[in-house]
Amino acid sequence: MRRAAVLAALVAALLLLVGALPATSPGADTPSGLSLVGVAQFDSPVGVVAAPGDRTRLFVVEQGGRIAELRGRTTSVFADLTDRVQAGSEQGLLGLAFAPDYATSGKLYVYYTAKGGGDVVVSELRRRDADHADVHSERIVLRIPHRAEAYENGGQLAFGPDGKLWIGTGDGGDAARFGRNSQLLDPAADDAAAGYDALLGKLLRIDPAPGDGCGGGCTIPADNPGFAAREVWAYGLRNPWRFSFDPVTHDLYIADVGDYAWEEVDVAPAAGGQGKGVDFGWPFFEGLAAGPDPGGAPAGCCTPPAIVRSHDAPENWNALIGGVVVRDPGLPALTGQYLYGALNQGTIRAATVRGGSVVSDVDTGLVKQAMTSFGTDGCGRVYVTSLDGGLYRIEQGAGACDAVGVTLKATAGQRPQRTGAVRASVACAVACQAQVQVSLRSGAAVLGRSTPRTIALAGGTAKPRTVTLRVTAAVRAAVRRAQSRHRTVTARVVVTAQAASGGAQRRSTAELRVGR
Repeated sequence: MRRAAVLAALVAALLLLVGALPATSPGADTPSGLSLVGVAQFDSPVGVVAAPGDRTRLFVVEQGGRIAELRGRTTSVFADLTDRVQAGSEQGLLGLAFAPDYATSGKLYVYYTAKGGGDVVVSELRRRDADHADVHSERIVLRIPHRAEAYENGGQLAFGPDGKLWIGTGDGGDAARFGRNSQLLDPAADDAAAGYDALLGKLLRIDPAPGDGCGGGCTIPADNPGFAAREVWAYGLRNPWRFSFDPVTHDLYIADVGDYAWEEVDVAPAAGGQGKGVDFGWPFFEGLAAGPDPGGAPAGCCTPPAIVRSHDAPENWNALIGGVVVRDPGLPALTGQYLYGALNQGTIRAATVRGGSVVSDVDTGLVKQAMTSFGTDGCGRVYVTSLDGGLYRIEQGAGACDAVGVTLKATAGQRPQRTGAVRASVACAVACQAQVQVSLRSGAAVLGRSTPRTIALAGGTAKPRTVTLRVTAAVRAAVRRAQSRHRTVTARVVVTAQAASGGAQRRSTAELRVGR
């Protein structure tokens, strides 16, 4: 994400930078009660994504070419693309996006640098089954030559609020040579051997269905700006490693990694067209300072960044990692604020932006060196990935990441094979609607489930409610048969709750051993 001279071997350089640059100390405006909680370990994770409507799983992108699935505390390989991914330095499997209709279409999209030269590839894959992608179903949507340098590859792709696929591409490498890609808008000037391509240094917007764009691999939306390179939505970017949309306002935040002096975040408000046709200035500008283009900026150029961070002391920022606008009700101290961080020193900041202008920008007090990306799960909870292998969740308070505050208790030793029921105690911190269900299991085999029960809970200081979950005679008989074969039977109680005032759903699980 920085120049090859600084991060030629990304992990090795990070070890040096982390040791040399201390994290910024929290200030008086630091939000209180925030913490980073380790969730799981992976191999060089660079992204974390949830599938639309899926509140039970996370998908973690590993730079080497694998996508890991995290379900509870269990990890598995969802897709292995190592046979086609060129990884190392800043190359690798860099991005993942699930189609908005993934539940029915089974389509997902990946962004990687290809073996045999490092071309940028955006591909469509299809789901093989619930827990695996079919890596043999790959259809290349877009391929962009990127053969001169191994760095400044971009790497983000995401479906926007409009249902279109947005893609951030790096400018190709060396500022003196390839910075011009960011301003190049006519594919007639493309020269793969020389390193020039009109789709580099851009924000692209496409419909990934085959059609009239991407050499037949995609369809160009009718309301794109209309440049000769028709896939282009905005330009003048150096290396937009990560961008995101505010899920409420739909404002677009583009974190553009700097060259030798400045890092920046560009904000494109939804009310202003989300950056349609905008020139963000590279290589005429780096941050708010003059960039490496010797000719200088033409009259009327360009749209300035909302946030800049300096490589010099006292800030000492290198490789700004773009994040997300927080909409997790369990993080009230950060609601509506944009999180972003520094790869080298690990500082995480929170900015409030209105109409494209920064109202406040504070240190959260959170630090995660070697961070690579931010992401959210299906409930809106915020995660950070790091090259130390960790996936971390941001929480507020003493273990409280959940404004609904579900409490679930179920006593072991219950005998549903005799009583026909399992009882559990359920409460919420706030008024909520909760759905409760129990499944009886022998090992991995599910012997049967109760009918789900939906209850309203008052929250606050109200006493927990005891819920009776009844099972059928057939389920009771299945439990008895399993126990007669000396098998252990467990009851898994699952509560899915949502605050009466709205917000994300929360899930809690209790597992208990069934008595004989």
